[in-house]
Amino acid sequence: MQAAAAAAAVELPPALFTNASSLEQLMLKSNPGLTGRIPATLSDLRSLRVLSLSQNGFRGEIPPELGRLAALQQLDLSYNNLTGEIPEEIGGMESLSILDLSWNSLAGGLPAALGSLRMLEKADLSHNELAGRVPAEVGSLRELVFLDLSHNELAGPLPASMAGLGKLQYLLLQENPIGTAVPAAVVGSLRRLQVVGMSGCGLTGPIPRGAFAALASLAALSLDRNRLDGPIPASLPALPRLGRLNLSQNRLAGEIALPAEFVARLGRRLDVRGNDELCVGRGRYGGAQASYLGAPPCAAAGGGSGAAVGGTSSSPVESSAGAAATAGRGFRVYGIAGMFGGMIW
Repeated sequence: MQAAAAAAAVELPPALFTNASSLEQLMLKSNPGLTGRIPATLSDLRSLRVLSLSQNGFRGEIPPELGRLAALQQLDLSYNNLTGEIPEEIGGMESLSILDLSWNSLAGGLPAALGSLRMLEKADLSHNELAGRVPAEVGSLRELVFLDLSHNELAGPLPASMAGLGKLQYLLLQENPIGTAVPAAVVGSLRRLQVVGMSGCGLTGPIPRGAFAALASLAALSLDRNRLDGPIPASLPALPRLGRLNLSQNRLAGEIALPAEFVARLGRRLDVRGNDELCVGRGRYGGAQASYLGAPPCAAAGGGSGAAVGGTSSSPVESSAGAAATAGRGFRVYGIAGMFGGMIW
């Protein structure tokens, strides 16, 4: 069987593309037997608009010559065995709107040349071995809607220039050693955000009260598996479209005083388990709600005192049709399902 599999493996001959200059789309997907290196001669296809080589067995480095494809609009090299660094020459793809290099073994830092891709709307570089800090030049990507840098080795702090990504709706950073406080100045400026994933980022300190208060479109927030402390801010249940909130496995403290309507609406899409210093006010929630919150009852002397966090039951968040729709809706961008914080939808 092994010999048969080896015999089935094929490589793309470099000469295959030398006389195909008018080709506009090249899609070779889901061929595990397609191995070897990506031919540098692909750069001769100057009319190419779509290049998709995902879910194959390509190995080696991304040819820097691909940067000559100035007309290219979509580049998908995901799910291969690519190594080495992302070449600086990628900045020559000035028409690129979709870049997907996810699920490879790319290393090194994010090249500053990414900032030259002014037409970029989606960038998925997740599940690699990228390290260092996010370059300030990323803040130049003013058309960016979807940014996934999750499951790498990127460190903080995030550059202040990212606050200029005014069209960004999806910010996925989970499983990176960011190691800072919640980047409130950046996140709080991105008013169109719908999904924020910062699970397992080594975040410390309290959740800033105003960090998410202006994000009226926020539908899903994942801050689990960090080292966050202090109370749950009252601004979170006040977000009208929030339908998924994961604050589990942190060091949050105080009484869980989230509005009963908010707790009921989110149900199990609200996760605050694994915060040993949180407690539930006696009689605040029904038995089932109190059970899945996963926190013990507060001491009798502390019920309803100033230790209460997350708002009060006397001022519940108003329910809205948009929030109800969000709570049961899957998130998809360019046909790719979102995933973060251990939850898939």
